[in-house]
Amino acid sequence: MRRSFLVAFLLASPLPLLAQQPVLPARQPTTQPQSKPQTEKPETVAAAPFLTLADAIRMGVENNYNIRLSRQDVRLAENNVTRGNAGQLPTVNGNFTRTFNRNNVRQESSSRPEPSIANGAQSNLLNANVAATWTIFDGFGMFIAYDRLQALEQSQRQLTRATVEETVADITDAYFVVVRESGKINSIEEALKIGQARIDLTQARVDVGVSAKVEVLTARVDYNADRSALIQQQEALKTAKITLNNLLGRNPNLNFQPQDSIVVTQDLNRDVVLQAIRQNNPRLQQARTNTEVATYDRRLVRASRFPQIGLTSGYGLNRNINGAAFFGTQLVTNTSRTFGLNYG
Repeated sequence: MRRSFLVAFLLASPLPLLAQQPVLPARQPTTQPQSKPQTEKPETVAAAPFLTLADAIRMGVENNYNIRLSRQDVRLAENNVTRGNAGQLPTVNGNFTRTFNRNNVRQESSSRPEPSIANGAQSNLLNANVAATWTIFDGFGMFIAYDRLQALEQSQRQLTRATVEETVADITDAYFVVVRESGKINSIEEALKIGQARIDLTQARVDVGVSAKVEVLTARVDYNADRSALIQQQEALKTAKITLNNLLGRNPNLNFQPQDSIVVTQDLNRDVVLQAIRQNNPRLQQARTNTEVATYDRRLVRASRFPQIGLTSGYGLNRNINGAAFFGTQLVTNTSRTFGLNYG
């Protein structure tokens, strides 16, 4: 009886031991998507060259056609500022004329029974003169005109300066747009790295049974949203680079990397800035100069109401050789010449 009780005890003893060790279900192998950096390029693609703000401004100023045309206008305005264009110098005119004639002449007279006839008679005329005119008083209009030409030159210089400064401002603004868009891409890339780490961590928590699978799906939705934002930001950066390349006068599809960063000035004073604008802004200076030009125009109208006094002088030569002149019934050659000085 003791032996049978021992056998029964040995048979029943493994059951509670087995109950203390629960059997875990077999783990199913899971495959996690591996993310790839959105801006990664193949090894065969060369890195884009760097572009500094100073180089961008230099290329933009050199290649901008509005600046080139404006500089040519400055040269034209400089050439127009002369005493002669203002009317302060004498005006000299010259004229030279040489005329040849071949005529058939028939001359009749009551004193002669027969007409006088000359066929193919040749004659020539020479006329040369030179004249000088000098206005010595026109209500001071010539002096006003000279000051007006100088004001027009100054106005054109201010317009050229405004064109250069506005071009530099446009290039600087477009360059900083590229810098700003590039910084946004870097931020989104960091968000993608964090999103991928979140997916990996959530998937591991699901694998050990301490988290729900919906958290993995939510992490993947957020990750895909960041990828979509990155693609949109890459398009915005490409558009900003095209805009800057157009301002620099080069191929719009030329790729580059901005090297400078945005530096914000913290010590700006509103009153100082406004005072500098009033004194140095070329558009305001040009407007003031145009006001002076309008004043000169009004003074020229007033000067035209005064009498004008001028000096004139010249020398002329007139020679006429007429081969069809009749002296009685005889055909002769008649030559006349007039020359001399005239003044008044």
